[in-house]
Amino acid sequence: MRKTLVVCLVLLLGFMLAPSTFFIAPGNVYAEEGGSGGAAQLVNINTAPVETLSTLSGIGEVTAQAIIDYRNDNGPFSVIEDIKNVKGIGDVKYNIIKNLITLD
Repeated sequence: MRKTLVVCLVLLLGFMLAPSTFFIAPGNVYAEEGGSGGAAQLVNINTAPVETLSTLSGIGEVTAQAIIDYRNDNGPFSVIEDIKNVKGIGDVKYNIIKNLITLD
């Protein structure tokens, strides 16, 4: 009983410390056609259209359009953290998508 409780606590702690690992559905990762072996490609937030941006977990069409509007009004993002300046993207969404986006 004690071992089971310890295992449950360890698993719970793992979920709490690494939420982006557990809550990003693989189907929501943008993969470019013709990529090497179908591996997921990073989404370039400086060039991606609404359709591509909205494939990111937690980013719908409205937020995707807000990203495009922001870069049109302010120029290209210089660091990926700048995406948090877009209305609708805070620390939580940023932490979910930060490993899926790029500037290159």
